[in-house]
Amino acid sequence: ACSHFLPDFLNSVEILTDKNLIIQRYEIGLSALLVSKGYRIQALFSYGEVLEKAKSYGDKIPYYAKIFSEPVNPTILMWHILIQHFNFPFLKRELLTKNVAPSPILDRWEEIVGGVSESSKKNIKRYLSDLK
Repeated sequence: ACSHFLPDFLNSVEILTDKNLIIQRYEIGLSALLVSKGYRIQALFSYGEVLEKAKSYGDKIPYYAKIFSEPVNPTILMWHILIQHFNFPFLKRELLTKNVAPSPILDRWEEIVGGVSESSKKNIKRYLSDLK
């Protein structure tokens, strides 16, 4: 079991402001640690599964042409599909703060996240208002 090394990894996490360093140390770092301990890792949802669900929307979804012409980051361009159909528990901060993928449905984020607790929605709104 990972009970012997996972607490050490989690306790080593520091608050960092450099996104690339966070990804390197903690996202890639945890993956590398798990692999080094003999665990097999994989994506929770296959890219193909998410793409298939996107096809069912037709050109009603933003970036439809781009999604099917090149590989994209589903957490940026298909975030609403991940949340609504795969119960994905995350919404990228950059979507709401930096407008990295301008989308006509982004202003409906609160409706799309649906079942998220009211306190979580309030926290997101508070965070967004603090940025202004």
